[in-house]
Amino acid sequence: MARARFQDNNSNHPTTLNQNSTCKELLSKLGVDNPETGNSTSVNTMETVRIVSEFLLKDEHISEDKAISAQDLFNKYQELRESTQDLPEINKNSFVVYLSRIANTPGSKIICPGRRRGYYFDKNYTPLDDEEETGDVIREADLYSLAKEWLFEKCDIAVDVSQKTANRAWGNPDLVGFKLYDILNKTLFEIYTIELKLTPDGWRRWIFEAVSHTRFSNRSYFAFLYPENWMSKLEGEDMRLYAEHFRIGILVLAVTEELYKRVKNNHQIAKLEISDVSFIEYLPAPYISTRPKFRNEFLTNLGINNYRQLHQYGESIDT
Repeated sequence: MARARFQDNNSNHPTTLNQNSTCKELLSKLGVDNPETGNSTSVNTMETVRIVSEFLLKDEHISEDKAISAQDLFNKYQELRESTQDLPEINKNSFVVYLSRIANTPGSKIICPGRRRGYYFDKNYTPLDDEEETGDVIREADLYSLAKEWLFEKCDIAVDVSQKTANRAWGNPDLVGFKLYDILNKTLFEIYTIELKLTPDGWRRWIFEAVSHTRFSNRSYFAFLYPENWMSKLEGEDMRLYAEHFRIGILVLAVTEELYKRVKNNHQIAKLEISDVSFIEYLPAPYISTRPKFRNEFLTNLGINNYRQLHQYGESIDT
């Protein structure tokens, strides 16, 4: 039976796959503890792809800056298989599909920074925690001015209303924006709202704050800080399904992995600047027609009772 060959730096003789300690560990994880007996793998195909991919992606030449495609990773596995019959055969399409699913799983350390950007292994990746709350050093309020810059790209007026309380529990968004339309000498407008959290921790609870705003907001967003190169992990969460079902949008304030971890670990960080953040509209908010009663109550509690006050609202609040 053929064996994969590795050159021993301390010897002129090559070693076989099952003589190499690292590869022995791989075979063991696959349930092929005794290759000489011809044992087949004892794990399913998806788990096999995960184990093999982690093994191959731990190569020191593969990193975030040098991520490799699913095709290249499959080819590496084929090269390994050609030298040994101990490793199971995996169909290419199955390998690619399972690799994508694994990278989208929140707990997986296999990272895909984005479509067509390859894969790499991140031993330091920490999955989302839906229960543990984050102790704020950088506070949510520190993000409001950043999110307002994004809101200005959508709206004519954008205001931090996080200190307003007149709309009672779950009726006070952090930011509100107004997109104005002048139609036949009459002002029409859409209301945008953002409910912003420091991280997505506990999102299954907090997302309903954004949902509650849809009774008066035409486009409601749930927003949070998150590493740009972990975006594929959000696909493994149910967040998109919740947002689509309840018809809200998701806005990600994308930062570097290093900065995000410092925030999560409560390290002292200088004030975040707009240059530290890129905005990713992970899921655009669909337009929702609101009931006049709820819309009027919201505007009245903001102190907007006519079109003139609407046009001057941002100017009178932002001093």
